[in-house]
Amino acid sequence: MNARRCLVVHPINPPHLIPLVEIVPAPWTAPEAVEKAATIMRKVGQTPIRLTREINGFVVNRLQSAMLAEAFRLVEDGICDASDVDKAVADGLGLRWFFMGPFETIDLNAQKGIAEYCKNLGPMYYGLAKEQADPRDWNPALVKKIEDHRRLVTPADRLPDRRSWRDRCLAALVCAKRQVLAELGP
Repeated sequence: MNARRCLVVHPINPPHLIPLVEIVPAPWTAPEAVEKAATIMRKVGQTPIRLTREINGFVVNRLQSAMLAEAFRLVEDGICDASDVDKAVADGLGLRWFFMGPFETIDLNAQKGIAEYCKNLGPMYYGLAKEQADPRDWNPALVKKIEDHRRLVTPADRLPDRRSWRDRCLAALVCAKRQVLAELGP
C-alpha cells in the first residue's frame, strides 16, 4: 500500500530559489499521490511539472544536456569561445526563455504560429540535429580550455562569492517575473 505513494520530486539547483520541481511517478504510484505532491509543491511556491515516467536526467537535465553538448562542440570546433557561448544564452535565448519556453518562442516567431515555423525551419533544424547527433566526450584538454577561461573570469577562490551573486540575481528575477506576469498576464 505504501508503494502507491512513492514518487520522485526532483528540484532544480539552487532549489530554494528556482521554483521548478519535476514530479516523477513509479509504475505503481497512485495518481492521487502525484496530484497531492503537485498540490503541496504549489502551496510552497514551487512550479511542478509532471513526467509520465522516470527517464534518465529527467526533463531539465536532458534539455540542459543538449545545450551543453552544443556549447562544448562550438568551443571545441573553434567557432567561438566560452564567453561568447555564455553571452548567446544570457543575452539571447535566456531573455526569451526567462518568461516563455521554446515551444511558445517558436509559435510567436512565425506569423501563423508553430506549424508555419516548423514548415519553414524544420528542415534546417533537422539538418542541425543530424550534425549534432554524433556525441562527443568532454575531453580533458577541452575541459581545461574552458576551465582556464572561466578561472580568468572568476578565480576559484571567488566562486562562493559568485554563487552568492547568482542566488541574489535569481531571487530578484523570480520576484520580477512574478510581478511582471501578474501585471501583464501570462
